[in-house]
Amino acid sequence: MAGVIQEIINYLTNPELISPSFFSAWQVLRLIFIYISIILGALIIFLLSVNGYIDARYKANLEEFTKVKPYRNFKVNINWVEITKAVKEGKEADRRLAVIEADDAVNSALGQLGYQGNNLLEKLERINKDIIPNIEDLKRAHKIKRDVVYDPSRGLSHEEAREMIAIYEKTFQDLQLL
Repeated sequence: MAGVIQEIINYLTNPELISPSFFSAWQVLRLIFIYISIILGALIIFLLSVNGYIDARYKANLEEFTKVKPYRNFKVNINWVEITKAVKEGKEADRRLAVIEADDAVNSALGQLGYQGNNLLEKLERINKDIIPNIEDLKRAHKIKRDVVYDPSRGLSHEEAREMIAIYEKTFQDLQLL
């Protein structure tokens, strides 16, 4: 069987059996199809780049590979300078608000990174300690934040607020968002 197939291939590819006029027409036709293929390939690449597919599919991977910072399609809406200023200089109400904003920003950032959960604690349960090394401190800070929100009589000292903001800042640095 293999011998028969080999004989057919040899017969079809034998240049002595092909007429010179057909062979020259075949060469011209072949060049035309090669040019058409190149043009269509370039057109496909152009259209994929125009509609953003190449950016979404490959540019992010290339950027993550070549740079230290991961490719992100979002920005955390937080003014970290004002939060740290409110913790250092503000009254207790300002400190409470700064801690709440920082906690909400971490929750929002984790949601945008794709971690599922209804609140920050649920999201933190799904995160590995390799991603956020201070995850236990973050859980503790979130519990203090919940106490501050739900218990108006609970005070928040300068030291406690500074420690919590430092924990949130470390989390943002671990996620490479600050």
